[in-house]
Amino acid sequence: MGDCNLKFARLRDYGEMIKQTNPGSSFWLRMDSETGPGKNLFVYFYVCLDTLKKGWMKGCRRIIGFDGYFLKGACKGELLVAVGKNGNNQMFPIAWAVVDKETEHSWSFFVNYLKENLQLGTGAGLTVMADMQKGFHVAVLELLPNAEIRRCARHIWANWSQEWKGEERKNSFGNAQRESRVRAFFKEHCKYDAAKNNMCGTFNSWIVVPKHKSIITMLEEIRRKIMSRTVDMIKFSNTWICDIAPMARLILKENKDRARACKMLWNADVGFEVGEGEYRHTVNLNNRVRRVKKATTSIFCGDTRIHVTEGIKSQLPPRSRVIIGQKRGRVGTTKDVAEGGSKRTNVVASPALSPVAG
Repeated sequence: MGDCNLKFARLRDYGEMIKQTNPGSSFWLRMDSETGPGKNLFVYFYVCLDTLKKGWMKGCRRIIGFDGYFLKGACKGELLVAVGKNGNNQMFPIAWAVVDKETEHSWSFFVNYLKENLQLGTGAGLTVMADMQKGFHVAVLELLPNAEIRRCARHIWANWSQEWKGEERKNSFGNAQRESRVRAFFKEHCKYDAAKNNMCGTFNSWIVVPKHKSIITMLEEIRRKIMSRTVDMIKFSNTWICDIAPMARLILKENKDRARACKMLWNADVGFEVGEGEYRHTVNLNNRVRRVKKATTSIFCGDTRIHVTEGIKSQLPPRSRVIIGQKRGRVGTTKDVAEGGSKRTNVVASPALSPVAG
């Protein structure tokens, strides 16, 4: 325990060494000199390496996962982490902090310095994802009020399952969060459609051994592992055969395969109907709106209006538009048909033909 206390006493020296050897990096140390007279008690220690800071700002998706882990060694406390996703959908550690305990105040300390390092402003154009951290959501709403907040589906179920028990219900919840329709409510800026905080789970399994060490030893092992990983990622990127990341190419291929099985109908204007198995997707290009219904029942499944582009109001075309059609095998305008005309005329494209309209 004496060695553990000595490590805490040398945290400031360790932080200064990080700044000397990694120019541009940040560290913040908070001590409490009021609780114990004549003593400086450890409260928080924050680290963000310059390489990770620049890497996230220049080449990662606009999403950050947050999580907290208990330290397992002689030095108790918690490790708060912020993890992103790189262009290949892989884990990208950004910053971490050792705190005495997980509270709204400790999360505010962590998020505030991360906000400063990454120049997040009010959080506009940012998505944050977390589990059930104590005080986290209050801190984020205060410091990043314009950020999109996603809750991890796995932890939502862990909370619900206390009163909503049963294997059938568990499977229903799992099927619902896997449906692509759930992702329709995600904002587009982060280009990441997962409903689980897997990036932080990956980081947690990656630092199992360091969490059992004393504080400076743990911090050093994390730093060294990240240095090695950064070099490995650079070498890996040099093997790419094109500018598109391998995981992105795989997703593109899967979407192309799905698209081949779809059947599309055009209304000669701005509307389309896309058939995908038992479902029919109706799309309006002007309003950027898509609706889904089952072909077998023709019943719309709940509120299926989807905001394809943020900031464009979801609005269905009015149903009062006159439908242009045929009478007795001849093509004519609605006016011709109403007057009993049979003369063949050119068809005028109209939004009324849109499958969305009727």
